[in-house]
Amino acid sequence: MAEALVSSVVSSVKPLLQREAGLVFSARQELEKLSSAFSSIQANLNDAERKKVKEEAVRDWLQKLKDVAYDVDDLLDEWQTEVIRSTESWSRVPDFVKQVCGRDSDKECIKELLFCESSSRTDSSTFPVVIPIVGMGGLGKTTLAQEIYNDGKVVSHFQLRIWVHVSENFDVKRITEAIINDVTGDNCGGQLNRLQKELRKRVKNKRFLLVLDDVWNPDDDKWKKLKLPLKDCKQGSRILVTTRSKNTAAIMGTNTTSGSAYNLQPLSENHCLSLFKKIAFEGEEKKGHKEFEDIAEAIAKKCGGVPLAIKTVASLLKSKNKKTDWKHILNSEIWDFPEVEDGIFPALSLSYYDLPPLLKPCFSYLAIFPKDYEIEKDKLIKLWMANGYIRSDRQQKDMEIIGGEYFDSLLERSLLEAVQQDHDGNVVRCKMNDLVHKLAQFVAKGEFLIIEMGDQSHLKIDARHSSLLVRHQMEKFVQLQPVVSLRSLLFIVFSNMKVPHPPDLFDHTRSLRVMDLSHTKIEELPASLGKLKHIRYLDFSFTYIKELPESVGSLFNLQTLKLNECIYLCRLPQGMVQMCNLRHLELEGTEEINYLPKGLIEKLGVFATLSRFIVGSACKIGELKHLNLVRGKLRIEKLERVENREEAREAELKNKQYLDALVLCCTDKRDDGEWTAVDRKEVERMEGVFEGLRPHTNLKELEIFSYIGYEFPSWMKDSSFQNLTKVALYYCNKCKQLPALGRLPSLEELYIWRMEDLKIIGDEFYGDGDGGIKGFRRLKKLTFAFLRNWEVWDLGEDEMPSLLALIIMDCHKLKELPKVFPGGLSSLNISGCAELKSLSDGLRRLHSLKTLDIYGCVQLKDLPDLRPSTKLEELNIKDCPFLSSKNNNEGEEWLKIAHVRRICIEGKQLQKDGVWKEFSDRKRKNV
Repeated sequence: MAEALVSSVVSSVKPLLQREAGLVFSARQELEKLSSAFSSIQANLNDAERKKVKEEAVRDWLQKLKDVAYDVDDLLDEWQTEVIRSTESWSRVPDFVKQVCGRDSDKECIKELLFCESSSRTDSSTFPVVIPIVGMGGLGKTTLAQEIYNDGKVVSHFQLRIWVHVSENFDVKRITEAIINDVTGDNCGGQLNRLQKELRKRVKNKRFLLVLDDVWNPDDDKWKKLKLPLKDCKQGSRILVTTRSKNTAAIMGTNTTSGSAYNLQPLSENHCLSLFKKIAFEGEEKKGHKEFEDIAEAIAKKCGGVPLAIKTVASLLKSKNKKTDWKHILNSEIWDFPEVEDGIFPALSLSYYDLPPLLKPCFSYLAIFPKDYEIEKDKLIKLWMANGYIRSDRQQKDMEIIGGEYFDSLLERSLLEAVQQDHDGNVVRCKMNDLVHKLAQFVAKGEFLIIEMGDQSHLKIDARHSSLLVRHQMEKFVQLQPVVSLRSLLFIVFSNMKVPHPPDLFDHTRSLRVMDLSHTKIEELPASLGKLKHIRYLDFSFTYIKELPESVGSLFNLQTLKLNECIYLCRLPQGMVQMCNLRHLELEGTEEINYLPKGLIEKLGVFATLSRFIVGSACKIGELKHLNLVRGKLRIEKLERVENREEAREAELKNKQYLDALVLCCTDKRDDGEWTAVDRKEVERMEGVFEGLRPHTNLKELEIFSYIGYEFPSWMKDSSFQNLTKVALYYCNKCKQLPALGRLPSLEELYIWRMEDLKIIGDEFYGDGDGGIKGFRRLKKLTFAFLRNWEVWDLGEDEMPSLLALIIMDCHKLKELPKVFPGGLSSLNISGCAELKSLSDGLRRLHSLKTLDIYGCVQLKDLPDLRPSTKLEELNIKDCPFLSSKNNNEGEEWLKIAHVRRICIEGKQLQKDGVWKEFSDRKRKNV
């Protein structure tokens, strides 16, 4: 951190000396002295950072240096801000899958414990069986548990699989909520008593596997309370626990058939070396070189059989091809650092101290997040930017691109772990191993503070960066004592709740670079917000604010302003046009905002993120031509205000090569009378407008709302859109036919909603009419909904070969389904098709069909014979009177579906696990 601060000061002084020719001589002299002094210090900081671990005097010197550097950085920032404020005119230049190595025998032993039958069910206190996996940090307990959890035999053996990360806070209510959420997919809340009743209902008579990951300190009473509603489960249920503590294992019940917990041991030397070489020898340069092999063996031994240590050091050496670099790591004094967690701390420290100076503060900043917290990549990069950790020459690379490279580097070095990926395999969410988190807290000690909010009467934050964790509802916030030196303040709110914010917050935090008040109850922002002259990042998402004060125009340094889901926010102040450094303006879910400040786009010029653009008299669509660097998702609204094709072209959407998702919206015309009133001239005008809105061919997702045209624009069927994977068309009521979307080579998801004039879907849809390749080669998900006049669907035999899920909803005039369906279809949902009288016999040839849902098809009289030819596992029928009356465990109709494992008709489960429910219930009562 000291290196980054000193570097920031040096970087800030240089442009001031270059730009401010009018500096008085004495001031210029002082700045030059400051630059020289900090440059000299900078040269010795790397050595000091290493020595601080053992030498208290060095630690004290570094802390004092950081205090001075922070103060100087604030002064220089204020100076630069005043320069901007006083200038009358200015311009701007437009490996995710975890692998288990050497754990095959461990995996098989634990699987055997999962599958073996418990000797008795009479002792309810030992049911379900608990299997603790015990071992020190970094051994790979969680990774092993994940491998077992996703094993094919385990998946098929248990009816329910539930994964809950527990961590240090063994909160019975929170864990119960998490279990229910994992089972149902919905967020639940309420009193513990109600939650336990719900949990009991969800697991009753089901064989489940519950994994409680990373358990630390449950007391006996809490554990008994948590497992109370789990005791009505089916025999064979298991609870798998990962923990470092043998005491925890004893409390939670080491009642495996062997009578003890499973103690995970360090890897053998052979497995250590194998894992190390697999990572470090990824390229060809080092393979076969005996000297590299010898060094690798020596380093692997130093890692003590701990997979995390091996992975971290091997990741560090992967990019180093000089033997001297490898020897430097082998002989590093860091191996002699005071050991934490049985020797793993030195190995992790090696990776940190080997980081380039620019990356060290980025890693240290991770200490602001609580243990096991999932971090959004996009948010993390913006936080780094706000704190000055990313510097960029815009003619070379934008800060966001550099930040992405920093993120990928930490990921590659195993200092971050991937949690979630996007459609293209890019990591979008991450977390830290708890030992890596401990390392971040160690290297950032004294500068970062995490505070658990509880019953404090007042709050004093003695740190530069702080996060406030709110896990329970708070009626009011405590008084915040003045914290002049605070640079980052993040509210991290767990569960779905709104929390109050500290009173007079903006008067006590004048040095802030980052403020995140998302999910708080704040309703009004004071004018004093404009006094936060250093602020770079503001997040008011999911709050109750109605407007921003005009004083925000004074926030010249602000880079990111997040206002997502501020559902009461109705206007943005005109003063925002003065925010000369604003790069990210996020407005998702702010439907009450009907216009943007006049000149916002034209004056600010470069937005990397602009989630909404509203066409109007203040903002013509042509202003978008200034935003060719915009990224992510852009929603353009009120397109009926665009005069013609020529004006639409002024937006230059075809030049926005970095845009991933585009949403084109006209004002909603839900009322049938409004659509009828639209004349031909208006229709032709809007057809021209949309024709002029052709985007760049890099686009990945396209959505269109309330389009007023008979035909869709010609560019929608252009096969040059190689990256387009998702298309959604909503409320396009004048369109009489669908575009030839089958020509889009990469399309995977397609949603068609409410097209009143659409009657036939035929060859024109697939793009086959010109003798080309059959359409929709990669389509996986298809939804037709609220097509009230749709009558005919022609589907060729070879169309949509990759389709997995099909939904047909509220298509009242559709009388029959296609005679053939894509062979790989696994899920079919048909609902609200009032005139549908029979299902196609083509369903019989769907060998992959697993789920069939039929709702509200009042004239549907029978099902095709679904016997041996299909793999149907679940059948749900509701509000289908003819079907429901025939399928009641007797007669020919029942024989068509008797092989299905789960059958639910009119809300009643008739068959479960392949057994008729009433027979199953009688058998259980007799037992």
